[in-house]
Amino acid sequence: PVHHMVLIAKEREAFCFLCLISIVVGLRTLSEDHEHVQHLTQRFREKKASHFKNFGKRGMDPEEGLTCSAVRSYFEDNELMEDQESGKCDLMYDEDSSFVIQSDSVCADEISSAVTEFCQGLSRWDLVNRVLYGKQLRCTDDDWDSIALESIPAFKTANDIQVRTTAEDWNSMEKQQSRLPIVQWLNIVTMKFNVDMAGPGDDGWECVASDSAQQWGISPEMQAQEKKESCKAWHMQQQDMAKEVSAPDNSATAAYNLCRLFSKHDFHLTNSEYGDNELYFRCAWHPKNAFRLHACIGGICKQSMKYVHEVLGEDGLFNMSLSEENGEFLGPQWYLWGDVAVGQDTTTLKSDGLTLKQFHKTTPKTFSLKAADAGSIATSEEFSPEDFQEKRDDLNEKIQNPDGHDGLWDQRCPHLNNHWQRHPCAYEMAMWIADFCTTFSHALPMDQMDDSATEGKLKLQCVNYGGTSRTWTSIKLESLPEIKELGEQSRKGVDAIFQYVDLTSQTLNMPVEFETGFDSCMSVSLPERKAVHWRSDEKKLVFQAA
Repeated sequence: PVHHMVLIAKEREAFCFLCLISIVVGLRTLSEDHEHVQHLTQRFREKKASHFKNFGKRGMDPEEGLTCSAVRSYFEDNELMEDQESGKCDLMYDEDSSFVIQSDSVCADEISSAVTEFCQGLSRWDLVNRVLYGKQLRCTDDDWDSIALESIPAFKTANDIQVRTTAEDWNSMEKQQSRLPIVQWLNIVTMKFNVDMAGPGDDGWECVASDSAQQWGISPEMQAQEKKESCKAWHMQQQDMAKEVSAPDNSATAAYNLCRLFSKHDFHLTNSEYGDNELYFRCAWHPKNAFRLHACIGGICKQSMKYVHEVLGEDGLFNMSLSEENGEFLGPQWYLWGDVAVGQDTTTLKSDGLTLKQFHKTTPKTFSLKAADAGSIATSEEFSPEDFQEKRDDLNEKIQNPDGHDGLWDQRCPHLNNHWQRHPCAYEMAMWIADFCTTFSHALPMDQMDDSATEGKLKLQCVNYGGTSRTWTSIKLESLPEIKELGEQSRKGVDAIFQYVDLTSQTLNMPVEFETGFDSCMSVSLPERKAVHWRSDEKKLVFQAA
């Protein structure tokens, strides 16, 4: 019947209507779920922000009794103040966390002290900042929460040469200033700054860190040594070792003959545990009539810490301590003892050999003569200090005037500093190198004093290779002689600068790479701004900066 057909149609419409309702409800449920997630996310954000703000209020409220230490620990524990990425110096605070660096913050005293320390340290580390950042820096004169960092270039050109900028240049040069107060870049956990000096239109970062001294490689231990004036004590020790010593005639003669015996080319001793490495000796002449003995194994040599006449008894027995040359501050490295007979006619090794104890070995070792007949030498009847001084003067003359491959190049450029970590003058060396590198540059030409030679000018440059960090122990020397016919050429110094710094004479004496088969040594005086280039082709070139 028709009414049945109408009922069926209505049922189908109802069914479709129900389906449509279900779809709509489902879509609405999905929409609500999405809104719910957004709501939860927003609540999380609000909760975090509220957490910051509430914590900030608690931090400002003396009644809560919170300390800055607790605030810093909170930031550290919740990883809310993570270290910035290398080479970047992003702002450290947003609106929610800026309560930490406000003037009424619970950390106000600590932050004020950190700002003061940073600003006062800029003058102390001025040379280091010039090397690392190429800037002269100062803080603005404001309250601690408003202080910004200012800079001008570290160098300027005057009379066509590069020189360091001075305090007077702040009035005439264009200044650059951090966009915000430096407290915006303070890491509240480490209490260190890493300020961005980039301008509004600059790409990337221009980071200036408060730990520039550590970046340069100056450790707290080095600063502690400088406070204790360890370097002054070291200089006094060096002066004591270099002063003239006049030994009694008999003692001087005995020490002289022991040195003559031990320095013979065939006076070599062996021990089976050392294989082909033999024990051999040479003597260092000293002013007046004293001597130091150098003992060597496999090219590694140590120097007697006392003079030979001070440790050689009348009966011929001796027991001496030896240390690394220029490394006396490390203490004894080897101990050597034995027995010699100094007679009227001969000086003879009495025992079967010599006993050597190295500080890192548990037991001493006995070394026996490789050739039995090498154990004696004719005793010199007369030792003349005058003849000795004449030989010293002759040696110094040869050092000053190279004669090809004369075997004296290691004395022209002595390898002075190895153990920089423990050197009493490590701090002074680090600052000396910063001074050196900000004095000599490719823009400071030194004129050659001898017009007859082919080189017209010499420039020096501090460099570091292979992507190494720019620290005082990694800096090397690049020599840029300007040859009239060929133009400027680049020649590298051998090893790092610090190994050849002579703080006593304020000079750098280091080998410089030259043509194959040549020996070459560059001596640069920092106070005189003068360089002397010795070469094995018998040329001695002198350069002087204006």
